[in-house]
Amino acid sequence: MKLNKILEITGKIEIQSGLHIGGGDTEMHIGGTDNPVIKHPHTSDPYIPGSSLKGKIRSLLEWYIGLVEYNDGKPFGYRQLDAVKKQQPEIHNNAINLVKLFGVSGGDVLDAQQAKEIGTTRIAFRDCMVDQEWAMNIKDQNLLLTETKFENSINRISGTAENPRNTER
Repeated sequence: MKLNKILEITGKIEIQSGLHIGGGDTEMHIGGTDNPVIKHPHTSDPYIPGSSLKGKIRSLLEWYIGLVEYNDGKPFGYRQLDAVKKQQPEIHNNAINLVKLFGVSGGDVLDAQQAKEIGTTRIAFRDCMVDQEWAMNIKDQNLLLTETKFENSINRISGTAENPRNTER
């Protein structure tokens, strides 16, 4: 195997509605957000991790190719290639290319020949940071980069609110 070239694709993502990629929080604060978004540790600006982009694109490709049914909704892997070859040979090459592109999971144990066939992961994703010009404009207007959305479910019989929660987006 030989690296022939590196192709870099860049772009901007424009969020049209609320987006939540969970950041987790080690402690719960009274009156705090139940479900915060991930934020950069130095700037505290929200961002989209490269791993989230990679997972979403892989998921969309699995749906597009028709591979979702082969692993009970989990990411498609090397172990499912034989089933695809038997049941849908017309998409087998696309399935192999997907595995070659995104790599195999830690649960896939390959022998030397299989590892040579698949090779190393051929795609890498980087974190998507907030556009600094936009962020400065928002901050100059004394606005926040995120919002907390309060949600509830209503009991249809009693008409009372149940399960209140707040999510940052």
